[in-house]
This record gives sequence, C-alpha cells and structure tokens, in this order.
Amino acid sequence: MASHRCGGDCGSLHVVVLRFQSAASFDFSWNVDNAEATHQFTCADARGLEIITSAADPSSKLIRACPSRRLTIVVVATSPIPQSKSADPVSQFLVSRPQGGDVIVSRSRSTIYDDPGSEGLYAIITNYLVQIQNNRLVSWDNHTDGTQKYTQQYTTELKVIDGSEVSKSVGLSASFLGLTISAGYSQKTFSSTETTNSKTETTEVEVAPRSDLFFYQRQYVMRSDVYFILDAWKEEWIVGSWHGYDISHARCDEVIDSSDYVTMDAELKGETTIKVDAAKVMDFGAGKKVRRFENLTEKAQKTLRAMGVNGL
Repeated sequence: MASHRCGGDCGSLHVVVLRFQSAASFDFSWNVDNAEATHQFTCADARGLEIITSAADPSSKLIRACPSRRLTIVVVATSPIPQSKSADPVSQFLVSRPQGGDVIVSRSRSTIYDDPGSEGLYAIITNYLVQIQNNRLVSWDNHTDGTQKYTQQYTTELKVIDGSEVSKSVGLSASFLGLTISAGYSQKTFSSTETTNSKTETTEVEVAPRSDLFFYQRQYVMRSDVYFILDAWKEEWIVGSWHGYDISHARCDEVIDSSDYVTMDAELKGETTIKVDAAKVMDFGAGKKVRRFENLTEKAQKTLRAMGVNGL
C-alpha cells in the first residue's frame, strides 16, 4: 500500500508513481475519506506508470480532495503481460493512423539565405504525422528447450521520400529535432541521430524456449508543407504564384526510422486509429501580403527555381 497526502488548494493534481520489476497489469483502488473507486491500469514495462488525477478534470472520477484529506492508492493484484498484448495500441498493429487524418505536429521558420541590408528568404515548415508503423526487420524461431540470445542491429535516420531538393534547401531535418509527438499512450521525442544525423544501434534479444520472436523498428511517416517569405523592400512578403496571388507551396514526404523497437511473440497485423495531440502553431504569415512570383527579387526567383518551386 502506498499513501500520498494531498497538498495545496482543493482540486490540485495528485501524482502517484508505481514501479514494478517487470511488466504488469494491476487493479488499484483509491480512497478519499470514505469515497472509493477501483480502476484497472496496465504498465507495459518496468519503468513504471504515473497516475495523474485532478478534481478539475471532468474525465477524472476522483472526488475533490482538500489538503487535510488523505489519498490512498491500494495495489490489488499484479500479473505479467505477454509481449504480444502490450497496452500501447501502437504496438498492437502494423500501422496506426491519427484519428481524423494527418495531424499538425509542428511549425517553424527556417532561413534559406539572409543578406543583411538587402534581402532574405525564409521557409515556413508545417510538419504533419501521417502514420506510425512497425517495420519488421527480422524474426526468430526457437524450437529448443533453452533460451536463445541474438544481437540485432538497426539504423536510425530521417529519409526524404519526395522533395529532396526542397528538404536540403530549407534544412527540413532540423525542424524535427526535439519534436515531441504524443500518440496513443506514449510520447516520442526525436533525437539528433533520428533527424539531422544517423546511427547504427545494437541491441540484444532473448527468445524463450519453444517460442517465436518478431523484431520491429518503429517508423514515423511524415509530410511537410512549405511556403516561403521574402524580406525585401523593407517588408516581408509571402511568395505567390506566377501572375497570381495564390501562395506557392512545396511538399516533402519523409520517414523517420526511430531508435525505438518492439519485440513481440506474435506477428503484428492490421491497422488502427489513435488519438494524436495536435500542436498549437504560430501563423507566420499573419498580416503579410502576397507578392507575385515574377515580382520577386532575381535572387529569390533563382533560389526557388533551383529547388523546383516556380510559382506554377
């Protein structure tokens, strides 16, 4: 039993961290004075589960607790979780797509060139999560009565599938560095070796007697929408179309081979939809006028054409 005395004002957050030696599912009940509630949670690994409840949260069933009241968490039972029944829905299917379609996960402004006192050209990059997929790299069959150990290597990197010239010119990979995506029950923050650089990872796995093991690398399928801003004539302009005022856009498609992997004792299949938190992003074009492509500076036109953007 673990107890936690509430602090602060009524309705404050209550945080309880439960840790186990191995993956486990468990029931727990909480008690605030004489009010009780019981719920079942699953901890997919030994890192522990953080339970956060708030009386101000309408989805929370925790009754409002003032500082003088004691919140008690009681662990009722624990049991191992088979690898093929992980609590994370992203680990239960080959493909997980955001509910409602592609989701904005970031927006940033990148410098293409900046000539002080003359002109500058910038890219506004909006990144979308298209889907998360588990890419099967290898599998093992153990038909013996002993545990088998293997060493597996895999590479982390960002691969541009389409729009490589735009990607290089605007420094697209840097827009993913440090980006955090909240999907399903998990969060993912991309490191430098998953975005701006690459790395070969090595891990050891064990295959239990008389069982199979499937090794999947987690991939994030992204797309990026890019438009451009020219700083010239003492004003910033959104780059438009040829002989028109439609905004010129470029698109890039990427796959991030992440450092995350999952091992399962059953082959993954099918697709599902998951809740993905959309990012709150800035409108970098607010209040700016659109300038026709043919009326841009000569350098801006030449730079954009070199990456395949010509206003058409």
